[in-house]
Amino acid sequence: MANIIGMGSLYLDGCPAEIGSKYNPGQAISIGETAQGKEIHWVVVNDMLIADRCILTEVSWDDLDAQSLVFGKGVSIGGFSFTARLLQVGTKEDAPNEWDSALDTVGEDNSLWHWEDMFFWGQEAATGTASSRALRGCTSARRWLNINATNSSSFVGFRPALVPLASDTLWPSSKAMWWLSEKVMWDDAHLDEKLMLWGGQNIIFGRLEELTDYEVILSDRGGAMSNDFGSRLGNGRIVIDRAAISGIQRI
Repeated sequence: MANIIGMGSLYLDGCPAEIGSKYNPGQAISIGETAQGKEIHWVVVNDMLIADRCILTEVSWDDLDAQSLVFGKGVSIGGFSFTARLLQVGTKEDAPNEWDSALDTVGEDNSLWHWEDMFFWGQEAATGTASSRALRGCTSARRWLNINATNSSSFVGFRPALVPLASDTLWPSSKAMWWLSEKVMWDDAHLDEKLMLWGGQNIIFGRLEELTDYEVILSDRGGAMSNDFGSRLGNGRIVIDRAAISGIQRI
């Protein structure tokens, strides 16, 4: 079952916009702090957050690229830092890519991803052409198509991904490096410090309450979590298995 979190909002010319708004040429596009009733909903999958639908339509790949939203632009939500960008969707049909990997992990139901009748832009240029860019969706979750990067049709939109930025060394899988990497990650951690922790299909925000050799306990927690990532203790507290954490960001 997919974990979904609502946070952040679409801004056009600095003002919060409805999800699914139409783009007017020249508008400034950004993702920023959460505006009540205009939250973006994200599917947490494979250590990133992917919008559950297109948040903006009638916008070209070139429009997005001009505002650094194709390959990556820094954004801040709730004091935490992310890179907002387009997904890698494949330079040709059946090429390995982030979108198909996400579908493999959490499924491809339209009720989850809202792909029906709407393509979304990917990062890549289509194989064999300099002017066309890859699209996915519309008639099926896995459909692949390419059109000119200048196209701004009503059936093509912007589905961003958010990649959380680690402020500490990620933990390696090598057991030989386990002790050292844990030491680097947690040496400077302080009780009551605000943290963002993530791994796989999970992302959690909270304040550090307790740290043991195997667990992290947070209070005032929020986010989206599966049972294999941690457990709820009550009173807003949560315990997370340190071995399940891929990355950490501290404020």
